[in-house]
Amino acid sequence: MESAGEKSGTLTPPISDEALRALRESEARYQALLSNTEEELRKAREELGQQAKRFDVTLSTVNDLIIRWGRDGRILHANLIQLDLWNLKQGEEVGRELVELNYPHELREYLLEQVRRVFETGEIFRDEWEYTSPSGIVSCCDYVLSPAFGSNGKVEYVVSSARDISERKRAETTIRESEERQAFLLKLSDALRPLVNPIEVQATAADLLGSHLGAHNSNYYETDADGWLTRSHGYVDGTVAVPDRFLLTDFGQQWADSLAAGHTLVVSDMATDKRFPAAERKAWRANQLCAALGVPLVKGGRLRAVFGFNSAEPRHWTKAEIALAEEVAERTWAAVGSARAEAALHESEARRELALEAANMGTFIWHVEEDRGELDSRLLAMFAQPADGALSLAEAMTLIHPDDAAGYADAVAEATKPDGSRELRHDIRVQQPGGGWRWIAITANVSFDATGRPLWMAGTAIDITARKRSEEHRELLINELNHRVKNTLATVQSFARQTLRNAGNLAEARVTFESRLVALAKAHDVLTQESWEGAGLKQIVANAISAYSDDRGRQRFETDGPELRVQPKSALALSMALHELATNAVKYGSLSNEVGRVRISWVSTQDTPPRFQLRWAESDGPPVEPPRGRGFGSRLVEQGLAREIAGEVQLDFERQGLVCTIEAPLVEVAWGVTGSTL
Repeated sequence: MESAGEKSGTLTPPISDEALRALRESEARYQALLSNTEEELRKAREELGQQAKRFDVTLSTVNDLIIRWGRDGRILHANLIQLDLWNLKQGEEVGRELVELNYPHELREYLLEQVRRVFETGEIFRDEWEYTSPSGIVSCCDYVLSPAFGSNGKVEYVVSSARDISERKRAETTIRESEERQAFLLKLSDALRPLVNPIEVQATAADLLGSHLGAHNSNYYETDADGWLTRSHGYVDGTVAVPDRFLLTDFGQQWADSLAAGHTLVVSDMATDKRFPAAERKAWRANQLCAALGVPLVKGGRLRAVFGFNSAEPRHWTKAEIALAEEVAERTWAAVGSARAEAALHESEARRELALEAANMGTFIWHVEEDRGELDSRLLAMFAQPADGALSLAEAMTLIHPDDAAGYADAVAEATKPDGSRELRHDIRVQQPGGGWRWIAITANVSFDATGRPLWMAGTAIDITARKRSEEHRELLINELNHRVKNTLATVQSFARQTLRNAGNLAEARVTFESRLVALAKAHDVLTQESWEGAGLKQIVANAISAYSDDRGRQRFETDGPELRVQPKSALALSMALHELATNAVKYGSLSNEVGRVRISWVSTQDTPPRFQLRWAESDGPPVEPPRGRGFGSRLVEQGLAREIAGEVQLDFERQGLVCTIEAPLVEVAWGVTGSTL
C-alpha cells in the first residue's frame, strides 16, 4: 500500500469546470430530495446520471472501474464498466452507500475508512486487492483513491479507479514460479552431480524437494514385482510416520491402482476426499497422513518407483508444485539409473584394471592417419616413458630393437591394408634405461571406414620378458642337458679308460670306477638343487673337482681362497662353470694326461664396491691351440655364467694351458655383502 498527494484545483484525471459545476448542482438537488418520494428521487438520479455521462469517458479507460464518492461515503457516479459489475443501470448507483453494494464486510469497512482518510488528508491512496468472484475465480486489482479539489482548496469528492491486474499478477506468478523452479532444479542438479551411490541420489532428491515444498515427509520408494515399496532415507521432520517397507495396497486399493496406472495421486485432505473408502481414509489418518502427493514412475509397463510427499495437515498442492514433483521424479529416476550404470562401469573398469595389472598388460589405441598413440600408464612404462606421456608409431620405432624394427613395421603395414590381415600379432624388444631390453607381445585389431581407409588400431601389450628369459633358459638347459649327457659319457669313458689302463685287476678297477661315478653324481647334485639356500664356495669347488683325482688317488687340483657363503643362483652357475671347465680339461686339457694340473684361486677385492674374482689355470697338459670356433661349453661358461652373476668371464687359450677368469660384483655372488670385502 502506498499513498501520496498534492492539493490542486483539478480532478485526477481532470474534467472541465462546466462539467464539475453541473455535477455539483445535480448533487445538491439530489441531496435536497433525499427525503422526498421515490419518484422524485429516481428523477434526481437520472439527472445526475446524465450530467455524469458528459465526462464519463474523461474519467475512465477501457479497463478501469471508476467511482466518485461523496464526503459521507455515498456514491456520486460510477462508469459503465463498474455498473455492469453491480448489475445496475446508469444513475441507479447515485446516492448508494457501501453497505448497499456487494462487497465483503471487511472490505466495505476498509474502503470507507480510506475514502474518509483521503477527504481529510487530500493524499492519494493506492492498494492492491485480491478477491474471488462468485464463479470462484481469484482476481486482483490495482485500486487508487484520488482527491478532487475545489476552488477553495478543499476536497470536493474522491474518485476511485480500479484496474484489473489479474493477468499481470498471474504472469508475475508464472515468472516467479518459473524462476523458483529453475533455481531449484539448478540446486538439485548441483547436489546430484557428484553423487555415485544410487541410494544417496534418491535420498538427496527427496530431502531437497520435500524441504522446498514444505512437506512433513518425502521419500523415494522403489518397488519390486511383488508390490513391496522400500524407501531410501529422505526428508522427514518427525510429524508423519511412514514405514520403511510396506505393500502397495497397505494404504488402499484406490491408491495402489492409481499409482500402478501411472497417475499422479493428489490428496489435499484425506478426511474429506470421497474418492477413498472410509476404511482407507482411516488407515491414512492413523499414520498422521492428511495430505499427500504421489508421483509414480512406470517403466516397461511396471511401477518401478514412487516419489511421495506427505503432510499432517490439509494443504492445496498447486499445479506448479505437482509439475515440479513430476519433473524431479523423472530426473531422479534418470540420475539413479546413471549412478547405477556408472557404478557398474566403475566396477567393471576396476575388474578390468585388476586383470590387466595382474597380467602386466597395457592397452593402446593408435590413430593411423594422425600417427597418434593413446597408451595407458602400464604400456608407457614398458616403453620407459612418463606415465602422462604420449607415443607415436614413429617415436616407438626408435625404441625397438634394430633386429625387430623392420619385421614390426612390415606387420603394421600388413594389418592396416584394406585387403590385409587387419590384425597385428608381433613380439618386439624395447630399449630400457641403462641399455637393457624388454620383450613385449603386441596384439591388436584395426578398424576401417566404409571406403577401406584404416581409422585406428586398438590392442594390448604384455610384458613377456620373463617368459622369453624362461624360454632362453629352457633352451639353454636342453642344450646343456644334451651337452652334459655327452660330457658325462665322455667323462665316464675317461674314467673307464684311465681305470682299466692302470688297474691291477678287475676288482680294483670296479671300486675305482664306482667311486668316480659317485663323485660325479655329487657334483651334479649342486647343479640340480635349485631350491638350495646357499653353500660355501670351498664346498662348491670341492664337489666340482672331487671326481677328477687320477687312478692313483693323486689330487690334480690346487685351490686357494677365503670361505664365502654363495647365493643359490651363483652357486649353481659356478658349479656348472667349474664342472664344464673340468670336463673340458678331461677331454682336451690338463686332465687329459697323467701329469696335468689345475689351480683354482679366488679373492674378494678392496675396490668400492668390492668385487669377486676367480681364476682357473691349467698347466702341464697338452699344448693348447685356440679353437677355431666357440662350442656350446664355451658359450655356457662365457655367456651363461656372466649373465647369472652380472659379471664378466674371459677364456684365454694360452699355450701352457687354458686360463678362465671370472669377475663380478661381490654383492651378486655372496650373501650378506653390503659393499665391503669379507
